[in-house]
Amino acid sequence: MEEVLNEIPDTNIELTPAECDLANLVSIKNFVSTTLKEENSLDVVCYNAGIACNTAASECLRTKEGFELTVGTNHFGHFYLNQLILPKVRVLVCFIFFYFQLSLEDKKKYK
Repeated sequence: MEEVLNEIPDTNIELTPAECDLANLVSIKNFVSTTLKEENSLDVVCYNAGIACNTAASECLRTKEGFELTVGTNHFGHFYLNQLILPKVRVLVCFIFFYFQLSLEDKKKYK
């Protein structure tokens, strides 16, 4: 956290670290209940987490609730977190980061 604060000198910012596993709905609920208990409101929320699983894999990874891991993390996890904290957020900052990697077979198809 010191490294982050050093990047923005001459500011009076308080950072509060907290754990939130977006692949686990219980973790999200615990994060929100702990964070919002300590803070009356959240000044800023940035959603910038996502994973991309190998769709060609023989076994599908799953969240604790049984959702496919990519969908559970990138969609359900963010949505559930947002629904729980939105009433307490002063500013919502949206970051959309889209990244994909073509496999060798895909590259041959799209040449």
